[in-house]
Amino acid sequence: MGRAASEVMSAELTGSSGMSIISAGTLHATDRILGARPLTAPGISAERTAALLSGATRILYGRISHSGGRLRLDAAVFDTVRLNIDRTLTATLSESGNIIRLSDSLARELETHVRPFETQNPEAVRQYCGGLETKDAAEAGQFYSRAVGADPNFGEAYVAWAQLAATQRNKAESERILALAAARGDALAELARARLATVAAGLSGNPAAEAR
Repeated sequence: MGRAASEVMSAELTGSSGMSIISAGTLHATDRILGARPLTAPGISAERTAALLSGATRILYGRISHSGGRLRLDAAVFDTVRLNIDRTLTATLSESGNIIRLSDSLARELETHVRPFETQNPEAVRQYCGGLETKDAAEAGQFYSRAVGADPNFGEAYVAWAQLAATQRNKAESERILALAAARGDALAELARARLATVAAGLSGNPAAEAR
């Protein structure tokens, strides 16, 4: 649920006029320097050092709890320059709610206008986050496959799945995943389609297309 909250809020706030979100890709580019650290590692944040190296001026820390039949997400915006908490936020939902709706509520506390998250299917998000957190490539592929099985229009799951195959230099598998995504057409979000096009351009060895 912690990974899901981060992914949902990052996606919804991308393109915000009031803030610039550091993408997961940029964040984990520092793994080459720091070495990959399990996202489930204990501590205030497994990604704090990576965020600082990526130039973050604010970091959102959160805690999820379940009490009295309600889900609650408490968060604090930490100013990395002044070294203090800039503001605190809280979102709550009834027990029948889910982490997508809870994260959406908190994102709207930060910014009035947010882009809707690509899927409202909790199982699709759970499988997607499982793929992001595992260090086993074969297992990650299975997670992403189940994510698009739960919601065939979940574009970012296709992106992560295709990128995984590409990093393994498995061109045939990458092309198969890209074909599955292409079959969904405009049902996929525009940003996801652009990212998939970037993966396809990289496979074809066309730097100009990749830049576009």
